[in-house]
Amino acid sequence: MPSTVNGSELRLFDTTKAPFTDFAAKTPQFIKDKAIKSAMWYLRSGFVHNKFRWRLWETGSETI
Repeated sequence: MPSTVNGSELRLFDTTKAPFTDFAAKTPQFIKDKAIKSAMWYLRSGFVHNKFRWRLWETGSETI
């Protein structure tokens, strides 16, 4: 199944670089979003919340 996003458009989720810093600066609500908070928590802890997983996700602890 083809992806809806071109590989050349993918970016690492780095909270110190664009596009994260651009979104955070222009839209203060961005960093208050549940999905963004969950992603940031995952970066700090290595654990994925159950509600942040999609249906076929195996386990949060094995995703690092």
